[in-house]
Amino acid sequence: MTTHEQSVVRGAPLVQRHWPRLVALACWAVLAAGYLWYARTQDAGPEQLLALMRSGVFGPLVFIALFTLRPLIFFPASVLSVAGGLLFGLTGGLLYTVIGSNLSAMLAYVVGRYFGHSFLMRDEPTGALQRYALSMRQNSFQTVLLMRLLLLPYDVVNYFSGFLRINWRAYFAATAIGSFPVTLSLVLVGVSGDVDLSTGKFALNPWLLVASALLIGASLLLSRHFRNRARLRC
Repeated sequence: MTTHEQSVVRGAPLVQRHWPRLVALACWAVLAAGYLWYARTQDAGPEQLLALMRSGVFGPLVFIALFTLRPLIFFPASVLSVAGGLLFGLTGGLLYTVIGSNLSAMLAYVVGRYFGHSFLMRDEPTGALQRYALSMRQNSFQTVLLMRLLLLPYDVVNYFSGFLRINWRAYFAATAIGSFPVTLSLVLVGVSGDVDLSTGKFALNPWLLVASALLIGASLLLSRHFRNRARLRC
């Protein structure tokens, strides 16, 4: 695209320039609103989701599919991570949760990248946001890894990384590594629990809760270590 064409595009009204993304955003909003309406009117709470994923041999596939689509309806990742341990135990819960969380992270990244396209021009490094985007692209792995270890909101990091169009390989590797401690800690919370869907009673194993808390602490300590190393390099 020539300089003249770029200036014409930038001068066009916002709706004209970004109407496909605005339509997609509206469809996304309708999907999220529809889910919230259905969950409220049908009383589709956590108990119903647990029962659905516990039923039949397709439970793990249903769990992974729900986890993958979770960011589109803003369902908390922490809830499904705990549910993974509660439903499938430590081995199965950790495996299915890791698969689902990484797939959901990539889906949110792609959505953020799609909506961020043309809002951040690669050939325009001016402005605070563009400069920050350039910095993140140059240090994608370290930046995403640090955000994961700091336990920043999972979906915010996913969408923001896609919006800033950082390197997807570095993003995926940093997400897989940096999210593992908190994923394991949440799965342990689920493994430590025993829920009776008929009565709603819930019991916890305190030792597994302690192990979960230690993993959270280890994640925060690692984030501090990486921040100190980054400062020394600067």
